[in-house]
Amino acid sequence: MDDLERYAAQHLDKNAFDYYSTGAGDDVTTARKIDKLLKAYQGMAHPDGELATVRAVNSMDTAMGLSIYSTNSLEDVALESPNTIKFMQMQFYKDRQFMESLLKRAEKAGYKAVLLTLDIPTYGRHIGRANFFLPEHLEFANFLSWKKKEGLRNNEEMNDHITSLNDGSVDWETFDWLRSITSLPFVVKGILTAEDARLAVQHGAQGIWCQITEGGS
Repeated sequence: MDDLERYAAQHLDKNAFDYYSTGAGDDVTTARKIDKLLKAYQGMAHPDGELATVRAVNSMDTAMGLSIYSTNSLEDVALESPNTIKFMQMQFYKDRQFMESLLKRAEKAGYKAVLLTLDIPTYGRHIGRANFFLPEHLEFANFLSWKKKEGLRNNEEMNDHITSLNDGSVDWETFDWLRSITSLPFVVKGILTAEDARLAVQHGAQGIWCQITEGGS
C-alpha cells in the first residue's frame, strides 16, 4: 500500500490525492492502512475510471461493488465486463422515483445484489476533503437524469443537488418498501449496533457488510 500511495502522490493532482488519501474523520483507520482503497470517482485516478477497475476485477476472477458515485454509468460498467459478478451500491434519497429507477437499471444490467449504505447522511469533516470537487471533464454518471430534469449546469450544482436529496429520515419500513420493489437481494452497510444488525436480518437483509473505515464514498 505504501508503494501505491507514493505513486499516487506523484501522479494524481492534489484534489484527487487528498480525496483518496484521507478519511472522513480523524484518520484513525487510514493511519493503520485499513482503508486505502479507491471507491467513488475513480475517473480521477485513471482515464477509464470504473471500466479499468472492472477489467482488473475480472482478471482476478472476483466480484465488484460499484459506487453510485461512479464516473462511468452502471450500464457501461456492466457492458465492459458482462461476466463479472457485480453489486450496486446505493443509499436512500428523498426522490423515491429515482431510487426505483436505479434499482430497475441495476436489475436490467445484470447486477446480482444491492449494497445499501445506511449511514450516509452523516458526512465527513476531514480538512483534506473540505474543498473537494469533481472535475468538470467527469460526470456523476448515474445521476444524469437529475442533471437534465433540474437543469443543473456543472458538477458543483450536481453535488449540491445530490446532497440536498440525501434522506436521513428513513426507518425499517422504508427498507421494507425498497425490498418490495426489486427482486435483488440486499447487503446493508453502515450498521453500528448489534440491535440494528438483528433488525436488518428480521427485515430481510441477506447480508451485513462490516468494514472498519473512514473513507466512505
